[in-house]
Amino acid sequence: MAVSVPQLAHLSEVARIIAMGLPSNLPKELCSIRDAAVAHATESAPSPEQLKLLESWLEINGEPNQESMALNFQALAHGFDDIEARDFNDLLKEDLLTDAHRIAYARNEIEKEVQDGLGAALLLTYLLKRDDGVSAIIGCQFVSQHVPISWCGVFATNDAFYEYLRKSGLLVGSDIDHLDDRKILDAWPRRQRSRMNSHR
Repeated sequence: MAVSVPQLAHLSEVARIIAMGLPSNLPKELCSIRDAAVAHATESAPSPEQLKLLESWLEINGEPNQESMALNFQALAHGFDDIEARDFNDLLKEDLLTDAHRIAYARNEIEKEVQDGLGAALLLTYLLKRDDGVSAIIGCQFVSQHVPISWCGVFATNDAFYEYLRKSGLLVGSDIDHLDDRKILDAWPRRQRSRMNSHR
């Protein structure tokens, strides 16, 4: 289940349209905000009060320098269900539901979320580079044309941005492919845990 090809297409379509044929040079009046944002990410300076002006400009005129995908796994796992797992595995009433059945069902649900984009967000980062060459990135989440872009702040690197998202409970990029079985089972709704312990 690679997340690098068709899964990103529908989410990134608008972002690509935004970036095509539009000016990439930052207006002079926003340069001081950019410089303050870079200082905030790299030198622990205060966050610029007018950061939203920079975000608004980037949302319309900026060109993302990197794209990835994020999935709210905890929200998805909240809906994992033994009955649906049985149906997915074509089990009869007398058949035993095992953890292997649960994992197969859960991975199919994850793949559907990624393929359909309903529970996934496109992550976009924009490079902020001062005249002295010091740079940082500003990151956001893009869900659809009907949901406002969610700006996440300024970070020293893309990796710092992704780690911030991971700490908030999101799976980022290859995390989705490398999700282990134990984490899937640990996230299964509590109301079904007792049954899981007795039906492996």
